[in-house]
Amino acid sequence: MQLILIEGTHGTGKSTLGKALAKKLESIGKVVSLYDEYDRSNPVDTWAINMMRKSLFEQRAYLSGENVFLQHLHDPTVDTSGQWMMLSEQLIEAPEQVVIFVGKFWQNCVMPWFFHNIPVAQILAHHQKLCESVMAAKPLLVFLSCSDTTEGHKPLVDRGELLSPMLLSLYGSSFWSRKHAPEGTVQDKGRLYLQAWQAVLNQLYQDIPFSRLEYPDAWKHWSDNDEYQEKILSEITGLIKE
Repeated sequence: MQLILIEGTHGTGKSTLGKALAKKLESIGKVVSLYDEYDRSNPVDTWAINMMRKSLFEQRAYLSGENVFLQHLHDPTVDTSGQWMMLSEQLIEAPEQVVIFVGKFWQNCVMPWFFHNIPVAQILAHHQKLCESVMAAKPLLVFLSCSDTTEGHKPLVDRGELLSPMLLSLYGSSFWSRKHAPEGTVQDKGRLYLQAWQAVLNQLYQDIPFSRLEYPDAWKHWSDNDEYQEKILSEITGLIKE
């Protein structure tokens, strides 16, 4: 097991788990590379992060215009399957290496398709193509699912992080929201977006053709429960050792 993909909606603890897992693996002698979705050194270049790095003016201009996403489906930052396949081939040549991606596989490489209101059937087909591209690296996908996206998003708000309302506004302005949530405030539309995206995540998880683990509402137990943390880390490292 050389490739670990940690996924889930915002606020579910992906980054927290990624850092703890990297530390755990290093403690048992593994060579670990940990990549956050926004990391500039991330070897997978995606449309989503490139758009996030544009100026607010450029983002607003894009969102106020026509949805041109379909015209870019063969762009390697949209269809990232080629990038994932190249990475998988590199990992085969370095069996001692473990690479952890936080939020890159689903959040950055699949969610843009949902954001632009691509039909779910087409999203699922694209997801299967991505899965096939990483099979050679014998990946493990860890899904931090969330039973209530509104509640799962709340810790970010409680900690005073500005990321949460900004993302709600972004999602509320999405092409999906224009089609499926025409009424209400942009924040309300963003919440509906996250609820619908969580339903898609559940479908993606069922379609995973390689090793997978799901931890529902892990964020509720992580910070004050060392035994729970150790259980998750032990289960993941146990699969990696196989």
